[in-house]
Amino acid sequence: MPAQRGLVIGINQYPLLPPERQLTGCVNDAHLMHSLLQQPFGFAAEHLSLLTDAEATRDNILGALKTLVESTAKDDIVVVYFAGHGSQMTDLEYDEPSGYDSTIMPHDSGGWRGNNRDITDDEIALQLEALAARTRFITLIFDCCHSGTITRDSGSDVPVRSVPPDTRTREELLKERTPLAPREQQASGPSGWFAVSESHVLIAGCRDTEESAEYRATIDGKIVPHGALTWHLTREMLKAGPTTTYRDVFETAAAQVTAYSSSQHPQMEGKGDRVLFGTSEFEPMRYLPVTTRNGERVTFSAGAAHGVTTGSRYSIQPIGAKRAEPGTTLGEIEITAVSALNAEGRITSEGTPGAIVANARAFEVSHAFGDFRLRVALPDSGEAAVQALRAQLLDSTLVELVTEAGDGVRLTLLPARNEVRDGDPVPGAGALRSPTWAVTSSLGNLVAPLKRVGEETAIRSNLEKIARYRQGLAINNPDPNSLLQGKFTLELLRVPASGVPEVAVPAEAGGQVVYEEGDKIAFRVTSTHNAPVFVTLIDFGISGAVTSIHPYKEARAQVPLRAEGTFDYDVRPGMVFDVRWPENFPYAESVENARETVGVETIRLFVTEKPTDFSVLQQVALRTGGTRLGDLLTSVFNGNPTRDLGRNEPVDCDWTVVTRSFVVRRKPRP
Repeated sequence: MPAQRGLVIGINQYPLLPPERQLTGCVNDAHLMHSLLQQPFGFAAEHLSLLTDAEATRDNILGALKTLVESTAKDDIVVVYFAGHGSQMTDLEYDEPSGYDSTIMPHDSGGWRGNNRDITDDEIALQLEALAARTRFITLIFDCCHSGTITRDSGSDVPVRSVPPDTRTREELLKERTPLAPREQQASGPSGWFAVSESHVLIAGCRDTEESAEYRATIDGKIVPHGALTWHLTREMLKAGPTTTYRDVFETAAAQVTAYSSSQHPQMEGKGDRVLFGTSEFEPMRYLPVTTRNGERVTFSAGAAHGVTTGSRYSIQPIGAKRAEPGTTLGEIEITAVSALNAEGRITSEGTPGAIVANARAFEVSHAFGDFRLRVALPDSGEAAVQALRAQLLDSTLVELVTEAGDGVRLTLLPARNEVRDGDPVPGAGALRSPTWAVTSSLGNLVAPLKRVGEETAIRSNLEKIARYRQGLAINNPDPNSLLQGKFTLELLRVPASGVPEVAVPAEAGGQVVYEEGDKIAFRVTSTHNAPVFVTLIDFGISGAVTSIHPYKEARAQVPLRAEGTFDYDVRPGMVFDVRWPENFPYAESVENARETVGVETIRLFVTEKPTDFSVLQQVALRTGGTRLGDLLTSVFNGNPTRDLGRNEPVDCDWTVVTRSFVVRRKPRP
């Protein structure tokens, strides 16, 4: 039987680089990926190598890659993961059309500062070729980048995973390095790493002209650094079923990353329609193993990164149980504390004293969704403008004022300025005639239109829209026993001049469907479920608009989709949707934002057993001038935190969500 093998690398510390180039989230990412590959994906610990910081030298990484190749047998499933700095260096082999090799930076490399021990894409490609001779099932995940040229907000406290390229001449570099044998030139995909291949799937944090930033995940009120790609990708992987593909998890994760940072677009290249981790036999284990018990407290080797939330309740079943059975329940626990990779629970009931032991299995029976408010960092100064805005936001149920934004947003009061100089905060805002409020991500990117002092009500409205937009993208049914899960597909259609719709094929390089501004788009829903259901299509636009596209808002009555049926929407003459670029995006037409020529739009298909009103999700764009679905929607869009929505039983109705994203390419503006 094929084995599952992996090499996981995470590097925060670069002793040859200055303090501002050190990272904080990469080792967390590596431990998270190492943990997930074991549980729930079943990789044996002895088949996984983990290298972090000082262990992750050039020699150790290349040695681990060589060992991985040598140990791989026919059709083994292989994963290579890297989180750390990426860069570029002058091509020594004359085989790169750009004249530069893409590189990953080991712990002991000085990169552009000298003593360059980076590992080039050519060196990795040689190992990939040897690996591909043994197996076709290779997954590469690079949460880094090799573009260090983009101007960033000087006020941003979030590191990016790239450093300047090493542009020294070939003659200078040959004093430090020995070139490889010349290879045939092959154009890489838009991630800039390798040529698209039939033997592997590559998921990268961004395009080759962008930066992969670190992400401030909020876990039980604490800020935990991760990579934006890794955080969202692993959370989607945890929802996977036996037929989930790389494209399924990638599209949803990529949409979340771009919602957080509009200038970061994750890329997928290669065999994106392959079943996740390469085998249709895979089925995630949907339980938590009990790690230890101490009195009435138990611990688990799974945490927030695995979807565990404080207040959720679990049924404890015997060792080896496949599902929660009422007749075999040992007891119940409630989660009381959650960290990134671990959780602690309190025993609330137990059939017989001491029945709950290590390695017993916990199955979720009640999911606590937590607090849905958007974290907003705003200094509590004595300025009148600040106090006026704080008063508005303190009155909002969708906003939480904090000192550190984490995965939320930051409010900055910018002074009037005739030009943007080096070191000015929020350079993307451009020149300003009067004091102006800017809403930015922790990366420093504008995430809402600029507002003048005195427009506090509009600022609050925009922040509440951001909160609803993000939470609308995050809504999923956590019930593993949902009978609707995996029974529905959503396909994007192109509608040419002939009017005959055709399925839009994702670009092999980049992994997503690409539409040009002005193209015609339609949607196809297919059901393999054995009963009629009700479907709603919601569009999450580039600039924060959330719109119901089926049913139309003026046609409230929902018509059920027949059992095991297919329907196309909307392909009627004169009713087909146009792909549009929002007029108010980017939010400031400065030189910094002129590069914003692409955006990611997301369609979410909500499937329910009963007619359900999703009008609560709808909102216009940001202004320039339990598993009970009804309870969940109310909590999310009113901002009410909740610890318990009831057991995962179809008290309300069964439901599921399918997500598809596509890239919109903006036409050049005169």
